[in-house]
Amino acid sequence: MAETISHETVRPALKNALKPWLKEQWCLAPTADPILVWRMEDVLAVYQRPPDPIGLIVCLDEASRQLLADTRPRLLLAAGQPARHDPEDVRGGMANVFLVTEPLCG
Repeated sequence: MAETISHETVRPALKNALKPWLKEQWCLAPTADPILVWRMEDVLAVYQRPPDPIGLIVCLDEASRQLLADTRPRLLLAAGQPARHDPEDVRGGMANVFLVTEPLCG
C-alpha cells in the first residue's frame, strides 16, 4: 500500500465529482420587504387552485434576444477534426420573444 498519493492521481476524480465549470444562479426574494413577500405568496397560491375551464390561468414571459449572423461561412467538417468557425459575428438587431403558458393544464 502506498504511503503517499500524488495530487495528480486524485485531481481527475475530484474534478469530475465537483464539476467546477458548472454554475447555478437564482434569485431570492428579499426578506426585508414583507409586502413583496406577501404579494409573491399570493401569486404562488394561484397555482394551487383547482383547474377552472371558465377562468383559465395564463402566464406570460418576455425575453429580449440579440440576433447574430456569421461573417464567414462555417468550414465543412473533416474526419478527425473538430468543427471550425470564425467567432466574429454581425449584429442583426434585437427581437422580443414572448411565451404564454397555462401551467395548470400541463
